[in-house]
Order: sequence, then structure tokens, then C-alpha cells
Amino acid sequence: MMSLKIVVVILCFVVLQLVSATVFKDCGTNAGTLASVDVSDCPQNTVPCPFKRGANVTLVVKLTPTEASKGATLNLYGIIAGIKTPFQTKVDACKSDITCPITQGQATTFTAVVYVQPAYPKLRLVVDVELTSDDGKFLVCVQVPAEITD
Repeated sequence: MMSLKIVVVILCFVVLQLVSATVFKDCGTNAGTLASVDVSDCPQNTVPCPFKRGANVTLVVKLTPTEASKGATLNLYGIIAGIKTPFQTKVDACKSDITCPITQGQATTFTAVVYVQPAYPKLRLVVDVELTSDDGKFLVCVQVPAEITD
């Protein structure tokens, strides 16, 4: 009887770890290692992250590039019903908070601020964040489940 309780407790911990591991999904990073993603007003392990209409949402991504790059481009997309729609594309990340050139193996952080238009409909979507090197490889590609709310 005692061993059954131990098994149940262990299974609960495993399930919690699986749930927390799926909050942010790597979508093809091939020139870096994703360390963390933080979204403003989204408590740890909250799925989906609330994106409030009429407000800014800040995404902070920490990564370590596995390749050097002279520059970087930030692309943000919304994926709604499987359709990938551009939100902010071809943003020169070197003109924001990333120091370029990007050095291989040097941990870096970038911040993307997204304004959620008041006219956006309330719905669930996946926010796709892509930071690409100057040769088109993904320094990071991460997907964040989100819900546009009031």
C-alpha cells in the first residue's frame, strides 16, 4: 500500500514536469541553444499566456548562439487555426537590444515588445518568435501559446 502511494506521488511530479516543459515549444532552433523565455503578465506554467488587448506584451528570450553572425532579424507571427500570419517581420534585431556581431557561445538576451491592438478579436493562437542569423538559420525559434483577452 505504501509503495502505491509513492508511485502516485512520483507520477504526479512527472506529470507536472511534462506540463511545465510544454509551455514554450522550440520550433526549429538550429544555430543556438534556447535557455529561457519569459512573457510579461504570464505566470510560470500558465497556458495559454494572456495577451491583453490595448497593452504591450514583452517577451524576453535568453539563448546561446552556436554560430557567429554579423546580424540578426526578428520575425513575429501569429498562428491561428494552423495559418501562420506575419505580425512584425524583418525587424533588425541589432538596432534594438542585441549586440552585433553575435558571438558564438556567448549568452545573449533579446526582448520583443508586442502591442496587442484593441481591435484584435479575443481568441487563442500561437505566437511564433523567430530570431534568424544573417545566413537565415534560426538562432532561436520558439512558439508561445497565447490568448487575446480584455
